[in-house]
Amino acid sequence: MRAGLVGLATVVFLLAGCSGDAPEPGGGPTPEPGRPTPGSGGPTPGTPTAAPPADASAFRCESPIDTLAAPPAAYTSVLDAVALATASVQQVTASGPDDPHPLWAKTGLVIRAGHPVVLTVPETAAIAWGTNGGRWTNRLAIPGCPPTAGDREPWMAYPGGFVVDEPACVPVEVSAGDRRATLRVPVGRAC
Repeated sequence: MRAGLVGLATVVFLLAGCSGDAPEPGGGPTPEPGRPTPGSGGPTPGTPTAAPPADASAFRCESPIDTLAAPPAAYTSVLDAVALATASVQQVTASGPDDPHPLWAKTGLVIRAGHPVVLTVPETAAIAWGTNGGRWTNRLAIPGCPPTAGDREPWMAYPGGFVVDEPACVPVEVSAGDRRATLRVPVGRAC
């Protein structure tokens, strides 16, 4: 039991962006893990090939930072497919000069293997997740990512976050086929 609590605490710590090697705001020519930069991303061998909606950016499934039996307690799960941190305010800092909005909040994304979804945020925000240097978007299509090789845990965690114009309670619409739900994420202020 103690090992399980230590493991969960480690995951929450990583997803909260409290590690000492948190990336600095501002994109550079080489994307840092967990820090999206404009225009990066693209198909990679082994990534599911389901075509995203025409107006959505494609999420790349490789290299989750952890796998989990269930999302952390501070995360809210919807449609049995995606979970985001909603229990506490996500801290903001100045974003980089190439980012589409002036404030950045690092927060993890937890997805369930095999469950495709589309995440949509308003024009006053943008999102990106993945250790592959994803790109900022208002609409992110997550394919039914396969489980990590040799791992039986159904949930996978990825670093990334939000950029916003000002602190906000950001509505994130989650769509899975004809099912829809909205998560409200406190970015820089409470919801």
